[in-house]
Amino acid sequence: MVKNTDYGLYHNIVRAFSPHWSYGYQASFSKNTFTNIKNKVYVNPAIEYDFYDYKEVNNRFFVVRYGLDVNYSHYFDTTIFNKIQETLYGHRFSAAITLNKKWGTFNSGAYYRNYFHNWKLKSMGINANADVRVTGGLSFFVNVNASVVKNQISLVKGGATEQEVLTRKRQLASNYNYSTSFGLAFRFGSIVNNFVNPRFDGYGGF
Repeated sequence: MVKNTDYGLYHNIVRAFSPHWSYGYQASFSKNTFTNIKNKVYVNPAIEYDFYDYKEVNNRFFVVRYGLDVNYSHYFDTTIFNKIQETLYGHRFSAAITLNKKWGTFNSGAYYRNYFHNWKLKSMGINANADVRVTGGLSFFVNVNASVVKNQISLVKGGATEQEVLTRKRQLASNYNYSTSFGLAFRFGSIVNNFVNPRFDGYGGF
């Protein structure tokens, strides 16, 4: 029997200081046996600029964000970089757009991040999602995600056995990831029922 554990605690504060600018931070604590993370503390202060006025957020939203990454990680097993624990610093740039129209909603985003001590340890990705209203609360959605991954610093030294791969006990090295999905969705009630403050939200936001 294989048992994987994955949990996290998250906290963030965001404050707007103009119709277009916001700043804030996210902090988290997590554990994940699959990715070899015994415990991880992550802090990310960041700043965001919205090309539209924030008061238009229900109709359109186009932001760029820049933030610093501070990661302290304690691993279950020694990593491919011969580390059992380490503190790393890096940064992240991202952009996201949301358009709400009569026909439905379109979302897209992209991000890039790397560590300062080794700029080859990086990742980047892009996604797009369209939700087209069919009638009433019924809609058809399509989602596409793709990313390049070259920063898997927590991989276990020596790799994974066939059994560990089949049971998803260990993570494997991967140069890229992609996924697509589509289907039907039905929304109950008003379209504003699910509204949340979008500052520092969205693809690649933190």
